Amino acid sequence: MTCLVLADVVWPALFLSVRMAAWWCVLVSLVIEGLALWRFASLSPLKALAASLVMNAVSALCGTLLLPLMGIRLEVFASSTYEEWLGWGTFNPITIFATWLGAVLLTTAIECLVLWLAFALPWNRRWVTVVLGANALTVALAWVTVLINQPE
Repeated sequence: MTCLVLADVVWPALFLSVRMAAWWCVLVSLVIEGLALWRFASLSPLKALAASLVMNAVSALCGTLLLPLMGIRLEVFASSTYEEWLGWGTFNPITIFATWLGAVLLTTAIECLVLWLAFALPWNRRWVTVVLGANALTVALAWVTVLINQPE
């Protein structure tokens, strides 16, 4: 017996993860993070570019699975609590902010781990803050494009 399953479920992290994987978003992220590492984390320009490439490649590979999973977990929580209480749908200000924050923290954790393991950067508040700020900016850019071209 053949079974056909149709899913009509969309959650914000799924849209965000697709947008973050777009070539232009990756390119902007490489530039922003490379410049930030060079300027604020005291890496040489070549090492900053290499670090940006490697950490974004690993972050993209891990984030392809982890970001949608984080988002669906958030959506399960949201749909049984505040979305139900407030009568809101999936795309609402709280979920959008929580998805942005989750994506920033997830990519920052992955990228800092890569900097520590692959580039032997000792953990310090300065470069972790630099990566966090750069990720906040690039994820916000991806979110803005999702919100401009909203799902229907």
